[in-house]
Amino acid sequence: MSAAPLRPAPAESRRPSIVRRLVWIGLAAAVAFVLSVVFILLPAVKHARESGTRYYCRGRMRTLYLATINYAEQNGGQLPDLVTRNPGLAPQSWRVTVLPFLGRENALSTWSPAQAWDKPANRATAQTKISELFCPDNPFPTDDLGRFYTAYAAMSGPGTAFPAASPLSLDAISHADGSAHTILFGECTGLQIVWTEPRDIDTSKHEIGITSTRHSPAASSILSSPHRGGAYVVMADGSTKFLSDTIDRSVLKALTTATGGEAIPRELQP
Repeated sequence: MSAAPLRPAPAESRRPSIVRRLVWIGLAAAVAFVLSVVFILLPAVKHARESGTRYYCRGRMRTLYLATINYAEQNGGQLPDLVTRNPGLAPQSWRVTVLPFLGRENALSTWSPAQAWDKPANRATAQTKISELFCPDNPFPTDDLGRFYTAYAAMSGPGTAFPAASPLSLDAISHADGSAHTILFGECTGLQIVWTEPRDIDTSKHEIGITSTRHSPAASSILSSPHRGGAYVVMADGSTKFLSDTIDRSVLKALTTATGGEAIPRELQP
């Protein structure tokens, strides 16, 4: 008896398989499209975020400058001493001194001026986040004890606005190298300075240069920043500048001095 010939399956039975294949092809195409859009937009989103945090960083440096100027106006035009030394009291950083001018008097409620900044009595103050001293891009904001680092410090050292003896007045800076040509504050995330610590950028101890701290927390240059390509500074006239990490070292050195008399390139002049 011969076997019956095989008959092709009816078209109705093949239709679900074809539909499923078309659905999977459509889903794969949709996923590929979404992924391509993500990869295209991701750099733009990242750039927008970096631009936003740069904006906040620059604004906070400007706020710190205004607080310092308000202090100077109440003290005969004199900038604050970087380290205040009063009899019977521990050395105190200018960042603690200007807290009332930042509207941060409440941070002083846990501060013990008779104790050194790194004593347990003053740890709670150092663990208080002062947003005006904090860069939102800094990936290493605290030390092992939870004390916040300052992102900004004064430019100190021979010939600067903050020499060892005492700070210059704003008038003295204006009549010397000029307020627009003299750095007062700069980014310093790589120096890992606790914000209550009486320490700042010292041009006689740190390398003249700009270092990125995007991936490494420590740096030994006078300027260090988590921002891509350079660091922000505040000049004595209140203007903020973003200095490229490729800046000529002699030009950067000239900008740190208040009484050096060096020539400043045209592109960095106001």
